[in-house]
Amino acid sequence: MGKSTSMKSANRFYWNIGFAFFAAFCLANSSTCHADDTAYLRGVSFYNEKNYPQALKHFVAAVKTNPNNATALYYAGLCYSRSNAHDQASQIFRLIVQRFPKSQEAKLASTYLSAAPASPVQTTTTAASAARSESLPDQVIIPFSKGLGGHLMVDGELNGRPLRMIFDTGANSCCFGQNSLDQAGVSEQASRNAGYASGVGGNIPVKTMTASIKAGNLCRRLPILVQKNLFAPLLGQPFYEGYDYYIDNNAGIIRFTKQGSNSKSQSFDSVEIPYVEMGSSHIFVEADIDGCKLPVCFDTGAGGGISMSLTQLAAAGMSIPQDAVPTRVRGVAGESLAWTFKARVVRVGAIQKAGLPVTVLQGSLPCALIGEDFFGQRTYTIDKVKKVIRFSR
Repeated sequence: MGKSTSMKSANRFYWNIGFAFFAAFCLANSSTCHADDTAYLRGVSFYNEKNYPQALKHFVAAVKTNPNNATALYYAGLCYSRSNAHDQASQIFRLIVQRFPKSQEAKLASTYLSAAPASPVQTTTTAASAARSESLPDQVIIPFSKGLGGHLMVDGELNGRPLRMIFDTGANSCCFGQNSLDQAGVSEQASRNAGYASGVGGNIPVKTMTASIKAGNLCRRLPILVQKNLFAPLLGQPFYEGYDYYIDNNAGIIRFTKQGSNSKSQSFDSVEIPYVEMGSSHIFVEADIDGCKLPVCFDTGAGGGISMSLTQLAAAGMSIPQDAVPTRVRGVAGESLAWTFKARVVRVGAIQKAGLPVTVLQGSLPCALIGEDFFGQRTYTIDKVKKVIRFSR
């Protein structure tokens, strides 16, 4: 199997599953099938395990078999919702209301639609649209320091109030805790409900507001997500949309270069590792963990080694070793029971590290993460045109 075959297959699956679902509904109107509960029951089983992609696959099959299975259709919408794909979820729930107006599923779907949650994809798209009308600098240099757990901490401002933030390549939104806003004296209040944020610890309700964020000489007005408490604000992808970025661990700076500008990023003798973008511009690379391969999200907000859920562990063909240590970890959505152990060797492209800590969460996690501990003090740049991460040797 090629270096990125498994990641490309996963990418195609996430894109095609939505098409398969709506194709199923078109076919349902022109053919008659006998009801078969097998796919539906398997979907429920995966749903209860919080394996939403697999659950969705089976609910799609159940609707193909029985076009009048409103419950399977409703569960399919929930799978999208739990995966923060709220646009797709809303389409399905509207379809339920139209086709099964007197059903209990229609009542539940109407309740969901009345809350009108906004998906992270919408937030990012809005930010990208706003960026096109902004006058942005060609190059931005932002100093950083290493915080607890190896997080890249930068000094910034929210609506003119100073805040220390985590530069987080794994966050597809800029996310703040109300506790940080109160501490900084930000008077504006988040008002619109935006559904739930997913992360380490599970799901947590969030609201949205539009705010001005500044770091270095880059200032943007963006939609942000606000939850009740967060250990530190997350400076996510919408803030640096349209920029390549170069992280110099020796100098302690992040250099952003506007895509298409004449400014040149610093070059160095490098190792190039290809990546793919999945979901809302998440950067995924293929990690080899003791011979088992798994797509992992390159996440500067994850200060440790590798983090994954039990489902992702099983998907990689791995199991928790007997010497793993039970613990509790804290993330965006609170705490979760977990097990930690050290991998013998982890490889990503030509880079490898022995004894990297691996954390397996009992709760759900949208994707497996690889953090700063793996790349250590290497200098690297993200080339979004060539879709490679370029590391110093």
